[in-house]
Amino acid sequence: MEIVQIIRNFATGGAERFAIDLSNRLFKEGHKVTIIRFFDEEDENILESEIDGGINIVTIKKKPGFDFSLIFRVYKYLKKHKPDIVHTHLNAFNYCFFSFFFSRKIKYFHTLHSMPENEAINNIDLYIKKRIFKNRIVNPISISDEVHKESLRLYGKHVKLIYNGRVKPEKTKNYLEVQNLVRKISTPENIPVMINIGSFKEAKNQKLLIELVNELNKEKVQLKLIVLGNPAKGALFDQMAHLADLKNIHFMGMVNNPTDYMYAGDFFCLSSLWEGMPISLIEAFATRCLSISTPAGGVKNMINDGYNGLLSSDFEKESLKSKITEALELSEESKKNIKNNAYNEYVNRFSIEQCTREYIEYFLSKCQ
Repeated sequence: MEIVQIIRNFATGGAERFAIDLSNRLFKEGHKVTIIRFFDEEDENILESEIDGGINIVTIKKKPGFDFSLIFRVYKYLKKHKPDIVHTHLNAFNYCFFSFFFSRKIKYFHTLHSMPENEAINNIDLYIKKRIFKNRIVNPISISDEVHKESLRLYGKHVKLIYNGRVKPEKTKNYLEVQNLVRKISTPENIPVMINIGSFKEAKNQKLLIELVNELNKEKVQLKLIVLGNPAKGALFDQMAHLADLKNIHFMGMVNNPTDYMYAGDFFCLSSLWEGMPISLIEAFATRCLSISTPAGGVKNMINDGYNGLLSSDFEKESLKSKITEALELSEESKKNIKNNAYNEYVNRFSIEQCTREYIEYFLSKCQ
């Protein structure tokens, strides 16, 4: 098959990471793959180096704000190249609107990377998606049981559930440098180090996590926090840095090797208010970094509390705080069991190989 993936850029978000992993695997399976992106600035494409050299990368530049001209430029490209499959991610859906109706021989798919009402830009966007999905103009794909349940309610019975997948992360050439950094943060008292990954926005709720780590250390419960995935500058960074006790909380900015920190750290923590099926949590399973999380969206379908991670009962600070305290008090044997169970969960449910097989089967079923 000739497959076109469309996503805004190759930044370090979960959707971007997934689109790259899926594209690489599709190419290895013998399919012709093109990725269309809307931004080519270096700082917005930190993962570009991980794309297989056999994949064609096309940039169709987006102007600031909603770019109506982009709808027609995407249509022009797709009309000329006539791929079998177009697979959109995030707001790329909105820029294929003309193509959906005027290049009907192409089969269109859209992955819902978050809860539908959170992914939609506004009520108009949600209404448009409802009409397009229910009329089977585009085939929607959900990524977790929670997202699937909500998608069925909003978009009808034709939503397909395929769990997110991730390539098993390998330690990079910079791992020893990261390991030394984490050890430096941990010593001399050998204080546990917790990793958080995510952009500074409402959904990720890092304010709660920062306040919680501040409180624990004031209560003489020693814990260090490393926050990844955000530029270490700007108004949002200043706000978080002002809130944080910088003796215990370290902002590392955007990195292209976040899993090195998971391998080197003791715990991974999500404080999110909503999620689809977070790629970062799959990475934590794969690297055996003990996971702690709020019950956000698809996380509830991934973590079985006490078995393959620790899951708070709600989104309140005290609930997450109790789970972090529980993690700190676990015996080495209990930690080992939880980490091994999480890794087995990754192998059996969340590998990119399994995920890609399901995508290929679904693509082919719509091409017949």
